[in-house]
Order: sequence, then structure tokens, then C-alpha cells
Amino acid sequence: MPMRLRSKRAWLQVICPAALLFSSLSTSALAANCKNDGGLLFLGTNKSDSRSIWVSGTVTGDYRLEAAQGNQTVDTWSRSSTGLHLSTSPVVSSGNGGTHRLFGVDGGSDCLIDTQNQKRNFQLPDNIKPPSLIKPPIGRLFPDFGRPVPPIAALPPSGVLPGLPGPISPPSSGVTPPIGTLPPAGLSPGRPGLPGLPGTASPPIGILRPSGVLPGAPGAVTPPIGTLPPSGGLPGSPGGPGTVTPPIGTLPPGSRNPNQPSLPAGFVPVRRADGQVISYCVDPRSAEETRTDNAQTFCTREQLLAAGRLQAQDEVPITPGRDLIEPTLWNAWSTVTGVYSDDRRFGRDFQTLSGTAAFGADRKLTEDIVGGISVTFETIDTDGFNSHLTIDTQGFEIGPYVAARISQHWAVDGSLSYGFSNSQSDISVLSGEYNTHELGATFSVHGQYSLSEIQVRPKATVTFNRVFSDGYDLNGTILNRAVSVPISGNAASLGTIELTTEFSRQFTLQDGLLIQPYVEAGAVYEYLRPNDGKILDDELNFVTASAWSFTLRGGATTLIAENVTLDAKGGYLSLGQNGLDVWEGQLRVAIGF
Repeated sequence: MPMRLRSKRAWLQVICPAALLFSSLSTSALAANCKNDGGLLFLGTNKSDSRSIWVSGTVTGDYRLEAAQGNQTVDTWSRSSTGLHLSTSPVVSSGNGGTHRLFGVDGGSDCLIDTQNQKRNFQLPDNIKPPSLIKPPIGRLFPDFGRPVPPIAALPPSGVLPGLPGPISPPSSGVTPPIGTLPPAGLSPGRPGLPGLPGTASPPIGILRPSGVLPGAPGAVTPPIGTLPPSGGLPGSPGGPGTVTPPIGTLPPGSRNPNQPSLPAGFVPVRRADGQVISYCVDPRSAEETRTDNAQTFCTREQLLAAGRLQAQDEVPITPGRDLIEPTLWNAWSTVTGVYSDDRRFGRDFQTLSGTAAFGADRKLTEDIVGGISVTFETIDTDGFNSHLTIDTQGFEIGPYVAARISQHWAVDGSLSYGFSNSQSDISVLSGEYNTHELGATFSVHGQYSLSEIQVRPKATVTFNRVFSDGYDLNGTILNRAVSVPISGNAASLGTIELTTEFSRQFTLQDGLLIQPYVEAGAVYEYLRPNDGKILDDELNFVTASAWSFTLRGGATTLIAENVTLDAKGGYLSLGQNGLDVWEGQLRVAIGF
């Protein structure tokens, strides 16, 4: 989210009292009369407390830094472009004294730009991972376990019962053609290459009329496949007299009747209103070799719903990201996300590029509860003040997550996480390395309703993150003098409330491919921000950015194999933030097993 991304960009966190704000406004007014603009901040003292270190942010021009004590000049420099400059001064104060003044030098005359004392009033930037930028795939990425497949209706007792008078066929060879390899309509099992006796003229399996009786020689009864009554045991059949053998064509997918072959997963029975199987269609989500079988047609969404292969549109899935996958016990997923941010607000010049790779797996605990664990690896690169401020971060995050369906239309989910990262910070000629620890929690509630063929999915998410950065030293050389500046550790809290609504629709293409495009609109509010949202502008003055932003995303989920989905999406995450552009792209793969 854009406001959370702002946390991650290299923005200088500050702790600034009202007096300092008044001072900044006053010096800004002075600088308005100068040809050159800029700002001044006290960075700290070296380890021996013999030197004070100052940071100046200036545009093109000539500048001079003066210590008010004795009106002595401590540094002069020229800039050919906007950026930061570090200066050292022999004037050190343990309190709020030690005031220094920044002048712009124009043709030999000085113009006061800014003045500051030696009170530490800002924290160097951290590449803080925004809350829930990388979060477990609750609500989108992991599987929809759905409901149990309803029992297949038994055939009415109108079939042909063994022992009834009438023409009978000669004994078969005992080989029952497996379902899923049936010949096209018009071919019989008696044709060359197919099981059965040559010359028999049996109608195609699966399309016989309910009362069909095959003619044949006396001595054996072979009822047409697909028309046996539920209790129709045949004398001499593999089941023996009195056994109950459900007719082929009425066995649910994946059944394991020892006497009859099971229905392959790719074939779905099509039934009349009374439950009688009249034909078979092919599930477009089945394996490629099944989907390319020209002898069958692809199932419609209505046929898949009737067969219990799809979840009803008005029932919220625990995890909507697996709408196209049949219910499975386990799900593994992976996402790759890239975010680019260009922040030009208040004259700032910050660019941030982040990349993450997340992996996870979850398991169905009950019919309505799923739990799992995820791990995320991330890299964040921030560039500001014309590359005079850079921060490079690498880290990871790990934690459990759980989701539960609480009603037909609503489900809840939550996650906990621990994160660790290492950052390399460079400010002009000084550089240092520090570690960051992060604790996070996320809770959301999401729903689903149907408007004709459109699925509407509202969602509300609350996040909280607590970030702890270790203390470290900034080391470098200023004016040929080795300098080491200790930077104290700090802690910050970040929290957001996000409201989104997604609209999606499912389509079946001519080749049987299932695709579900969607659009999502949302709003984000930061209820907790480091330093109450105050950041530094290009002149090192304190400004407060809006806590609100709006997002717009779009993408599509596609079934690329029997239980494998591919989701691709992109979005613009900074609507309502003038001068801030945040773009996101994401690719996700989920596998059910």
C-alpha cells in the first residue's frame, strides 16, 4: 500500500517539538529571501565528542557553515546539483546550545538560509517493511476447500432386472471397457480393437435408454452399462448373486469399486432431473490429455456446479485464490512481487524499488478451517537526495496463518510474523550497517456475494507492526578527517486499516481453459505512523503527509493444469497522493495436492 510503502522508503524519521517546528518555519522565511535554498540538521557528535557533525541539504550554489559561538566559519563548499553535504565543527554542546548557521554565498554577500542548535531531533531513515506488503496469501492465494461432493443420485428401479424374459445376448468375454475410453457415438464394443464379441451391435456405453436390453444368445444376461438398478446383482457376475454393484456411470469420481472401474477425474456425468446419467462431459480443468479428447464436450459451469465440482457462487470460500482448483487437503504457493515508488512530494527526490519472493504451504484442518506457514525473502533499495542518501536492505519474514469460514457469505483470517533484515546505509561520505527486527500481526474479514455472474468480494484488513532498529556507527572521512558517528537504536509502530472490494467473473474459453479476470478498488488509512507521519522535505524541513491513499488493481487467475493456478496482477497504489507514484506487479502460482 502507498502509505505503508512510504514507511519503507528512505524518509528521515524525526522527533520534533513545537519550538523546532517554529524555528524551521522562521528559517524557511529567511531562506525565501535568498538566491539559494537549503536546510541544516545536526547529525551528532563523533565517538570522542570532540567534533559535531552537520548535514546540509542544498541546491546548486555556494554555501558557508558558521558556528554562532565566536562567529567562526567551520566549512565552505560549492554544489553543482541538489544533494547533501556533511560538515564537521569543533564546537560541541551537551545541551541545546552550539548553534550553527547555514549561509548562501552570492557574489561575496551572505544570506542566512537556516539555523539549528545541537539537539538531536531526527532519526536516520530505516527501510522499514510496510505492514502487510508481504503477507500470507489469506483471502486470495491459497486453496478453496469447498464442500463435500453430494452423493450421486441412485437410478430409479426402472432398469432391466436380471431374470426378466426377453432376448438375451451371448456371454461376453468378461472384459468391461473402462469408462473414459468409450468410443464415439455410433461405435459399439463389438468393433475391432474394442472389448466384446465381434459382430455385436451394442449401443454406445453411457447413452443407452434406461430400459434397453441387448439381444444375444441364451444363457447369460448382460444388462446395458449405466442402466443397472442400485441393487442389481447379476448371477454369474463378478460380484456374485446378492452382491450390490452400483452401475458404471453412477459411481462418484475417484470411487474404488473392486468390481467396476472408477470414473476418471476428467469426466463428469450429466444427469436428467430424475438423476439418470444421460452422457458425460469433460471438466476443462482436467489433464491436457483428457481435455483434448474430441469425443466429449467441455462441461459448462452449471454442469460442474450440479456435479459438485464447483463451489456455489453465493458461498464465500475460505481462500478465494483457489476458486478454479478442486478441493484438496494441501496447497503450496509462491508469489513474486515488485513495487516501484517515485516520491516527489514537497520537493523530495526519493525512489524505492523492492522485490519479494514468498513461499508457503497450508493444510485443511477441518471442513471450514485451514492453517499454514509462510516465509518471505525481500530486498529493498532506496535512493534519495540525488543519490547522496542510499539504503540497501535484505531480509526475511516468517510466521503462521489461519483462516475460517464463519457463515455462508463471510470468512475471517489472521497471521503473525517475525521479520529480520540487514541494511547498508550511506549518507554522503559516511556509511554504516544495522539490523532490524519486526513483529507483525494481521487480521481481516472477507465476504462474497453474487450479482448474476459477477462475484463481489468485500474485504477489511487491520495490520500492526512494531519495528526495532539496532544502534550502529556511521564511518567515513570528512575533510581528510576520519569520523565515526554513533547512531542510537530506535523503535517505531506502524498500523493500517484497508478496505477493498473485488469484482470478478469466470469464463471458459474454446479450448476449455478457465480464466477469472478481476478488478479491485481500495482505500488505506494509516492509524499509526513513525513520528506521526512527519517527514523531511528537500530543504530538511518537517512536513506531514496525508494518512489516506487509494488503490486500484487488476488481474486474472487462470487454471494452467489440473490443480495448478497462475495469477498475474498489477496496480497503482497512490491515488490521492499528489507527487507520489507507486506501482505494483505480482505473479503467483498455487498448487493443490
